[in-house]
Amino acid sequence: MSEFYRAFEDKHRGSRELILQRLAVYTPYIEALRNCWDLEVTDLGCGRGEWLELLTSLQVRCHGVDLDDEMLASCRKRGLAVSRNDAIGYLQQLPSASQMAVSAFHLVEHISFEQLQTLVQEAKRVLVPGGLLILETPNPENLTVGTCNFYMDPTHVNPLPPLLLQFLPDHYGYLRSTILRLQEPECLSDIAQVTLARVLRGVSPDYSVIAQTPLDGTTGPQLDSLFEQEVGVTLDSIANAFDARVNDLQAQSWAANHAVSLLQERLTSMLMAMKVQMGSLELENRNLRAELAEQNRLIGHVAWQAHHQQASLQELATRVDASMGRMYALSRLIPARMVSAAHYLRAQKQMLARDGVKARTKTAARKVVFFSVRKLSRFEKIKQVGIVVLKKVGAYDALRDRLIMRDVPVFRPTVDSTVNIDQENLSAHARTVLAKLKLAEKNRSGN
Repeated sequence: MSEFYRAFEDKHRGSRELILQRLAVYTPYIEALRNCWDLEVTDLGCGRGEWLELLTSLQVRCHGVDLDDEMLASCRKRGLAVSRNDAIGYLQQLPSASQMAVSAFHLVEHISFEQLQTLVQEAKRVLVPGGLLILETPNPENLTVGTCNFYMDPTHVNPLPPLLLQFLPDHYGYLRSTILRLQEPECLSDIAQVTLARVLRGVSPDYSVIAQTPLDGTTGPQLDSLFEQEVGVTLDSIANAFDARVNDLQAQSWAANHAVSLLQERLTSMLMAMKVQMGSLELENRNLRAELAEQNRLIGHVAWQAHHQQASLQELATRVDASMGRMYALSRLIPARMVSAAHYLRAQKQMLARDGVKARTKTAARKVVFFSVRKLSRFEKIKQVGIVVLKKVGAYDALRDRLIMRDVPVFRPTVDSTVNIDQENLSAHARTVLAKLKLAEKNRSGN
């Protein structure tokens, strides 16, 4: 059994370096005791001697006891003071108030509760007033340790809850006690997200109860600050952290569900609005298609009309060309005087329609009188007879005022007869007008 247990402990407890690192948490307590006394520390169940090695490095006298010969031989090779003995039997051999500390690392879970009670009482007897009892054991608050890992060691008897182990020194008259929870994988404040695995395995896997015997009035070690500190992760703290995370996740889930509900409502509203808009667009599209069809029909009708009008215009252009040909032929056949007379009669017809019969009659009468006077005035006798007649009837002065314009400058254009005008490019009517102008200029020059 001894060989098996040593192999088991070597595999599952950890290396010497790891154990020394874990035991460093007790250094402040030992230094406070060393500053007060130069007494020995007894380590019960010293095993491979890591704790004795640490005490020796702190220049503290120490002694260890164990029942495993090979482990004791390993300690002696390192120069450690050890002996083969039962833990309680060794305490019973020690004188009272001879030790400044008694330690037992992972021993109490290997003995019965009655033996544990005896150990606590004997430790109080051998400790100097103000001395310390250190009991380290697996922590059943860690659910994985309490339900599984504790029972991997076949020599374990029963797990000890922290409050039960602390109650023992309090019951047997120790001055004060504290619980140190140890070897947790992470501090609770450093755990970003507390998972269920953390609840199951994140509590400190080991703990120790440190109890101080009553002082007898003399000055003892300064341990107040050490006893007031809280070390490690409790099941309540990590469970509360997990509950807080669950509540936070539930709050986030509620917020997410609420956001999803709002989003669904918004999407429903948007879908309804889009449906209404799509219906409106579809109706507008139908109307546009109907308008487009009507426009296409109108465009087709207009195109047909344009084609028809183009044909009509072509036919009219043909008729106009024919009419122009006929007019040109008529202009060559009909004398210019008849054409001028026709144009004059047409103009008189238009003026008659515009001014009325009475106004045109007066205008025509004036022109006849004026023309007659102008023609008859060439004959002196007729002119004299006419003047006498008009004076007798009393119309001479009125007619003179109406027909004779006084002080009116007469524009007489000067025609240069020396200019040679090419008559070959002139029409027949233009040549006639040119001949009349030359005759009028000749008569004016002769007068």
